Amino acid sequence: MTPNILYTMSAERVDVDHPELSAFFFQQQAAYTFCMKYCKHKTVLEIGSGSGYGANRIADVATSVLCIDKDKTSIEKSKIIFQKKNIQFICTGIEQFHPHQQFDVIISLQVIEHISPHHLDQYLRTIQASLKSNGICIFSTPNAPRSSYNENPYHYIEYSGDAVRRILLKYFTEVKLYGVMGDDHVERFEDARKRRVLSFFSFDPLSLRKLLPRKIRQFLFDLASFANRKTLNAQIAEFRSISEKNYRISPFNPNSAIDSIVVCQKPPVL
Repeated sequence: MTPNILYTMSAERVDVDHPELSAFFFQQQAAYTFCMKYCKHKTVLEIGSGSGYGANRIADVATSVLCIDKDKTSIEKSKIIFQKKNIQFICTGIEQFHPHQQFDVIISLQVIEHISPHHLDQYLRTIQASLKSNGICIFSTPNAPRSSYNENPYHYIEYSGDAVRRILLKYFTEVKLYGVMGDDHVERFEDARKRRVLSFFSFDPLSLRKLLPRKIRQFLFDLASFANRKTLNAQIAEFRSISEKNYRISPFNPNSAIDSIVVCQKPPVL
């Protein structure tokens, strides 16, 4: 398969040229809308910018936006599609990132679950060092009680809201926890998606899939997720009509939050 086809089929990135199921896209857009109110007239760093559509929106209100992502295809596509004067895309991983400035706001959505426990401290210390005094950092991550059934092989750890909050309190003084919630249409979509995923797993009652190398599990996960999205999109018109208005950001509820959103503040320099 070509890199572009693999990119489109990836379960971990929304390809803006081929949004197979709008629900995932608008779920993320709701999170970016929430972030925008913190970014007005600010210098912003996004760690894990993915397809760039969120950074493009942030650039509408921010003074400048620097985006980093380790995926070369994502960065190349972002540079072509989003060409605002105040936005810059750099292909690098967090381990190699050494900025020459500090930022007012740092955004890292749907990233922390991809960080291995061995590199978690470095990831958070890099963010901490890159943030100005009194600066704001915003994280999002799947809410484990609702997402763990998916067995996502790209994720090292999926956190509950309380777990991610406890981790971030080691690095920031003020940590506020919110959740991405969906209305009844979204909840029906989430239920349908879960039923289909569990039906896939029913063909492997002994969980032999867990013995496969991680790269193979990721490839199979991408194929299954792509097929799932295509099927739900084709069969159920209600899911095709889901938009950002079907999502809201509210105080965290572990039973209803699809994702956790955590807003952290760096303490002032005394």
